[in-house]
Amino acid sequence: MSGPLIALIGPAGSGKSTAARLLAEHLPGYRVVESSAALLDEFERRRGRPGARLDTYRAKAVARRPLIELAEQLRADAPLWFSDRALNHPGPLIVVGLRCAPDLERLEALGAVFIQVRAGRRTRWARLGTRAMVRAAADPFDRELARFTGARIVVDNDGTVDELDGRLARIRDWLPTPRTAALREAADLMERLLAGSGGCPWNREQDIRSIRQYLVEETFELLDAIDGGDTEAHRDELGDLLFQVLFQAALRARDGDFDLADVCRTLVTKMVRRHPHVFAGLPVSGTDEVLANWAAIKRAEQGEQSPSGVPLALPALLRAQRVIERASAAPYGTAAEQLAGFEAAVARGDTPGGAALLGALLFSLVRQATAANICAEDALRDQLHSSPVSAGGSR
Repeated sequence: MSGPLIALIGPAGSGKSTAARLLAEHLPGYRVVESSAALLDEFERRRGRPGARLDTYRAKAVARRPLIELAEQLRADAPLWFSDRALNHPGPLIVVGLRCAPDLERLEALGAVFIQVRAGRRTRWARLGTRAMVRAAADPFDRELARFTGARIVVDNDGTVDELDGRLARIRDWLPTPRTAALREAADLMERLLAGSGGCPWNREQDIRSIRQYLVEETFELLDAIDGGDTEAHRDELGDLLFQVLFQAALRARDGDFDLADVCRTLVTKMVRRHPHVFAGLPVSGTDEVLANWAAIKRAEQGEQSPSGVPLALPALLRAQRVIERASAAPYGTAAEQLAGFEAAVARGDTPGGAALLGALLFSLVRQATAANICAEDALRDQLHSSPVSAGGSR
């Protein structure tokens, strides 16, 4: 199945078939399914009614009660009848049967987008508004759908194809892309794990500090996958790291601090601000000017921070390089001078002095690497991977 599902819901006569055809024209990247075609086909097969008669508003409305009975029977005989038919059928097909909320849940988990086609004046009983469920108490179908309406798109059908077409054409910007649908599915999974009823006890017991270790671990596993050149492992480890991001955002949301949407909005705002050459028309001569602008914008955001603003938890070589990048040039001994001092300290058995001089030597080497545009951390990691006595060996 390619592209996200769009499930059209609403009782017979609300205009789902017409809406399905129009949506397929407006949104060719989506899979449009509707909630009456297959049920009517099954009704025809079981009751011997000609399909042409059922393909009109009046015939569908007249058949409403028998259709409800048929839906209930199918629900009892084959719980996955509706969604299985929809997922395995090449064209628009029923995914939501009358009184079939479990199918809504299953398709929602698969990233379906639900559009309610709300009937016009001719079918007052079919109104399924997001705020006022006028007849929900009287209509079992409406009751089933009511709990799915809050985050769904409602399209009014006033009975004219042109008006319906115009309204459907405007929903393009409201629908998630396949990428955002997948992210939403991942976020929903995290919410399910933290749910008080039916969730995971271990996940619920965690807090920001207790899962910190997993963020560090997953980060280094991701680096290993990158270094190993295994694209499958890279994808898998990216997912594990994303899970940690989702986990932390969900825990903060649970505490009322912020949620994943806030994280995304903050990221977008920051990246737009730091890329004025992309989003604000600022002319730049090349990469060097882009980096200089980035650094200036970041300093303005954070205030004129000292090099101590570099995260303390960074690996030592990488932290040294970030400190050097942020610090103004200052006199410092050369690597050759530091090496000579270190060797002399070792020769005379001065361990504390040797340790201090080794630190100075490493810092000098990182300074030279920075000047040569070499990442010292990556250089050492590459050496470890290529060395006969590599990381993970026992010698």
